[in-house]
Formats: sequence, C-alpha cells, structure tokens
Amino acid sequence: MRAKIEPADLKELILIKFGSLDNFAKKAGLNNSQVSVGLKQQTARFMALVKKLGIKIDQNGDGNKKVSNEDIKNQLQNCMDRLASLETILKEKEKVIEHQNNMLKMMTQFVEEMKKKNR
Repeated sequence: MRAKIEPADLKELILIKFGSLDNFAKKAGLNNSQVSVGLKQQTARFMALVKKLGIKIDQNGDGNKKVSNEDIKNQLQNCMDRLASLETILKEKEKVIEHQNNMLKMMTQFVEEMKKKNR
C-alpha cells in the first residue's frame, strides 16, 4: 500500500506546476470539488491523474516528500511568470486610467465652455 502524502504538500506540488487548482482541474478534466476530494482521499484514480499530468511525488521512507532542484526551479519560473502577467495587467490598467483622466479633462472643458456660452 502506498503512503499518502499530506494534502497540503500535494496541493503545493500542484500549485507549483499549474499555478492554481482551477488550472489543474481544467487540465485533468475534473471540477473543483473533485480536486478537493482527491487531495484529501488521494484515490488511485486521482493520483494516476496527478502523475499523468507530470507531478512527481518523491517520498523517502518516512512518507515525507523530497524537494528537488527541479521543483524549486519550476516554482521560481511560475512566480516569475505570474509577476510578468501582473506587470502586464498593471500597465494595461494604467493606460485605462490615463485615458479616463483625459476624457474627464475633455468633458470638464466642454462643460466649462457650455457654461460660458449660456451666460
């Protein structure tokens, strides 16, 4: 019988590889509740899906997971990708805010001109 790993550790490995449990669920063809139950129960079917999707679970004799350099590199790359994505979103939001400020200035000028004409 295989030893189960801590659900938090399995979740961490999934997050390292996929970024979110939702992304993992989509790749595995599961819904979020199935992933949640799978993390807790670690059935053979769920663990086969985990393994099939490229998540390596190395355990020593105590049932504790071993952290490999590749896992650390993957986690670092995942963080860098998320950071780049957030920076892109931030730049897009700044452009939208700048555009809205310009529109507000134009509308303010228009209102001022209309007030002057009505006097």
